[in-house]
Amino acid sequence: MTVFSMSLRGLLLIGAIAAAAWPGIAAALQLGEGWTLAGNGRDAAIDVPAVFGTRVAPIAGISSNVVSVWKWDAIGERWAFFTPSMDALELASYAETRGFSVLGTISPGDGFWINMSTATALDLSTGQIFVPNQWAFVLGWNLIATGTNVTAPQFLTSIEPYAAAS
Repeated sequence: MTVFSMSLRGLLLIGAIAAAAWPGIAAALQLGEGWTLAGNGRDAAIDVPAVFGTRVAPIAGISSNVVSVWKWDAIGERWAFFTPSMDALELASYAETRGFSVLGTISPGDGFWINMSTATALDLSTGQIFVPNQWAFVLGWNLIATGTNVTAPQFLTSIEPYAAAS
């Protein structure tokens, strides 16, 4: 995975590219201990509670290793948060009192942060490679991802027309 950040005409863009995420090949995301910037490079949304588990329905080898998952909501201008260590009511209360929303899905092309207590491989192979035909940016932070295998300069070139229009 290649992670990079760049500034383009007043927009700060951060991208994570899952270079090994090709159709027919397992898309195991190798998450180290601590924080990892990742992206949904598949054309299927990630159902966060289903992938990371919940207190009521933990996923063996995953849930106990996940501290938290975060995604920037550029339109709502706030962070969306999830942790499998809280039940639904605790999660909603925690998020609301801190000005966050509860993270339920990560759409194709969305970037996200994940904090792990232990290194873990996570299977995100649902769907095909996400290749956007257009981007919709908002002024400010846009945490985005693609499933294509491109360099940072190639990615910047591919999104420049959409960033300039924002």
